[in-house]
Amino acid sequence: MINILTRARKLGPLLAAAIFATAAPALAQAPSQSQRDAIKSQCRSDYMARCSSVLPPPRKARIN
Repeated sequence: MINILTRARKLGPLLAAAIFATAAPALAQAPSQSQRDAIKSQCRSDYMARCSSVLPPPRKARIN
C-alpha cells in the first residue's frame, strides 16, 4: 500500500503537467480582427520601407 502511494505521489505532478500542456493551446485566444488588421498594416509599411528596393537575384543564381 505504501509503495502505491509513493508512486502516485511521484507521478501526480507529471500527470498534472501533461494535462496542462495539452490543455494550454486550447485556452489560447486568436487575435481579434482589429489586431490582425494592425499587424497587416505594420507589416506592409515595414516591407515598403525596408524591402521594396531589394531586387531578386538573377535567374542564374536562383537555386531550385
